[in-house]
Amino acid sequence: MDTVANIMTKDVQTSSENETIMNIARMMYSRKIGSVVIVRYIKPIGIITERDMTYKVVANNIQSKIATAKDIMTSPIISINPNDNVYYAFKVMNEKGIKKLPVVNENEGLVGILTQTDILRYFNQQRKEFVINALRGAHKGVYSVEG
Repeated sequence: MDTVANIMTKDVQTSSENETIMNIARMMYSRKIGSVVIVRYIKPIGIITERDMTYKVVANNIQSKIATAKDIMTSPIISINPNDNVYYAFKVMNEKGIKKLPVVNENEGLVGILTQTDILRYFNQQRKEFVINALRGAHKGVYSVEG
């Protein structure tokens, strides 16, 4: 069975809880990403997503040059272990209604992030392999060149 470590995104954009919302938005824009994990040292303490920017900042007219990450971050965060099964991670995401799961090691240090895109890519690959294997099995011997 595949683990979260096999499919997670390892390059995670992080920021401190004291960073301004404006700077976090600029990070997201420049890297073309949908979230920033807020860390204290190496431990994730919150997350800011595009949805947070829309629902918490824009809709409430928050001053993005003054307000900081701790003002809008979702906290506490739900995280997962890199050795957890991909299907378990998918279940957690569905049950909690979240699209991004920070991945932490045994010391609670951030080692990656698992996104819906990572899960979708994994399931698409699994489906492709299943179909290819099924077709090979269904046509076994039909295209054989044995003499």
